[in-house]
Amino acid sequence: MKTVKLTDLDDETAFDSLHRLDDSMDRLLAHERKVERAKKRTETEFDRIMALRDRLTKGGAPRPGASPAPPRASGPERAPTIARRRTVLAADISEVLFQQRLVGATNDIHSIEFLERGLIAKRPVGKLMKGTKGVGTGFLVGNDLLMTARHVLPSDAEASDLKFALDDEENFIGTPVAGRIYDLDPFRFYWEDESLDVAIVAAFSTDPANPALSDFGTLRLTDADNAIRPGAAVTIIQHPKGEPKRIVVHNSHFVSNDESEFADLTCWYTGDTESGSSGSPVFDAQWQIVAVHRRFIPETNEKGEILGPDGQPITVEGGTASSLDELAKDQRIAVYANEGARTSRIIQALTSSVLEDADMDKVRQQLLAIWARSH
Repeated sequence: MKTVKLTDLDDETAFDSLHRLDDSMDRLLAHERKVERAKKRTETEFDRIMALRDRLTKGGAPRPGASPAPPRASGPERAPTIARRRTVLAADISEVLFQQRLVGATNDIHSIEFLERGLIAKRPVGKLMKGTKGVGTGFLVGNDLLMTARHVLPSDAEASDLKFALDDEENFIGTPVAGRIYDLDPFRFYWEDESLDVAIVAAFSTDPANPALSDFGTLRLTDADNAIRPGAAVTIIQHPKGEPKRIVVHNSHFVSNDESEFADLTCWYTGDTESGSSGSPVFDAQWQIVAVHRRFIPETNEKGEILGPDGQPITVEGGTASSLDELAKDQRIAVYANEGARTSRIIQALTSSVLEDADMDKVRQQLLAIWARSH
């Protein structure tokens, strides 16, 4: 390769060559400065990570009054330390800092099939209607029978005036499904338990275009109570305010009800409900129904006084309120939890009941047999 000397070039060409050389040197120096800054940032970040690792592996920050750490070496003296730390980076940092952890006392990771099981569980849930107004929620439990809260169906006479709507849902995605209306038949079967606030009534259809009630599936009750424990997840399917079907899955879990006089019969949970939600099925994380929603529990102080949203006792004529019966229907109240009747206690109550009407009692026994087969 022939070497060209600047002295062999004319003045203009030599000037251009020098100019290009200067540009190259400037770019090289700029690159070296960028590399140096990146190196400093890397060392700073490395030091931060190592400090975090030290806190995690050695019990956190220094105790108050502890001797300060000796000054760190710098320059050549620091090189062996940096080399050692870089050696443990992959082995220790990835294991200590980048491992994943459960947050809280429960494992809330579910199979994706959880969503599919929910689509099956929602089908037997419907809305109880008086005329065109939704007054409660109910669900099919087998043998063309539905369950709800007793205060929604307080008597067989009132049950005759209500309808049961299924598939009343919003359908913004997929093919819309027409809602179906069914009649109630308390003459075939009606049972209620005041202490649990639950009722069961027969349903039927006068519309030949309606699917059979069995096509919607059933929610079979179980006497297992092991899922009812503070912190365990709760899901509620309901028709709040008579609206199309809704579901509660967020910020919803069981809380302790040890102080309740009905602790053995009921459970408390934080899932939201509204007027029209009474009679809704309350599910555990496995989509097993464990309770039937019936009411809310107000927040109270140590004196048993009911509190308002401001945290202060609600005043009524003659003092402070200690019972919901003392309050106006539209009174704003601080809510502590919601309450449902345990399905295990419902099974016990229905099992111990003997109905005077022989045909109804036969239906009762058939229903218990259906539930027993699901265990």
